[in-house]
Amino acid sequence: MVPPIPGPPRSAQEAFTLLELCVALTLIAVLGGGWLAALLYYQEVAEKTAVDLTVLNVRSGMRFAIAEGMIHGHSAETVDMLQANPLGWLEQPPPGYAGEVASHEVASLPSGSWFFDAERREFGYLPRLSFHLTIEAAGEGAAEPAIRWRVRGMRAKNGEVEDVSLVLVTRYRWF
Repeated sequence: MVPPIPGPPRSAQEAFTLLELCVALTLIAVLGGGWLAALLYYQEVAEKTAVDLTVLNVRSGMRFAIAEGMIHGHSAETVDMLQANPLGWLEQPPPGYAGEVASHEVASLPSGSWFFDAERREFGYLPRLSFHLTIEAAGEGAAEPAIRWRVRGMRAKNGEVEDVSLVLVTRYRWF
């Protein structure tokens, strides 16, 4: 009979116990959940920033259109701006632009869509992430959680439009 070859002593534990496996899986789940929550938070912050920048760009495009009309002596065309699609003042439409739609079609648009409601003469955005968004007043007859803006003109005493501004129709708080 050959004697066994001596080796390192066998430990009492060669694999994970069920308890250690549960602790490891719980730790991975907690870390993954925290990472996912942070990822969603920063994605929503980025979405809000993109919306704010798009609205600023629309305002800049509106000012440019007014200035161009004044320079070329077409101030009377400022009245036409009240009926125009403000997203048309941008060099290119924002990502997710669905175009001009009827009021009843807005609710069927996917989240993350920009649109121009041709009936109400408003442009809006349907948020993709809205964990930190509170829409205070959705407007008359609006069932969708859209944020909306409208072009409003200020008229002079003679009835001509002397100023055009972009106003928020839907009151909201995002963060």
